[in-house]
Amino acid sequence: MEKDKKGLKTLAIDLFDLYAVGQETTSTTLTWAYACLLNHPEVVEELRKELVGVTGGTRGVSLTDKPNTPYLNATVNMRKSTSILNINLFRQLQEDTIIDGQPASAGTVVTTQLSLLHTNEAVIKNHTVFNPNQYLENSYLEKTLIRS
Repeated sequence: MEKDKKGLKTLAIDLFDLYAVGQETTSTTLTWAYACLLNHPEVVEELRKELVGVTGGTRGVSLTDKPNTPYLNATVNMRKSTSILNINLFRQLQEDTIIDGQPASAGTVVTTQLSLLHTNEAVIKNHTVFNPNQYLENSYLEKTLIRS
């Protein structure tokens, strides 16, 4: 019974985190996307050309257009690959565990350093430059696999 209560409490905390993080990351991602686009009018013009070419300028863009919008996909991917976090979420271990071969006791506060993934040149090429073209390869979105 005690284990069920502990599990429900952990679930409630996780659900709250997902809700709060979803609110924050959505608004922050959109703000940074607008800032990048405002500072790169050439990207906006290329996006406009692609979208008018796909829609004929007579309708809105649809999810079914995704295969025909490689530059838009690359631009979105470019934004997804940049770190918008200025802090990380901390967790307190509920039980003793091993992290990367190191013992960690219950009660230890831990966090992930997500920004390291976003600044690792082996994972994200030219991470400091807003250039959607780096995600294009023969007009198709370059597939990137992050390995540990």
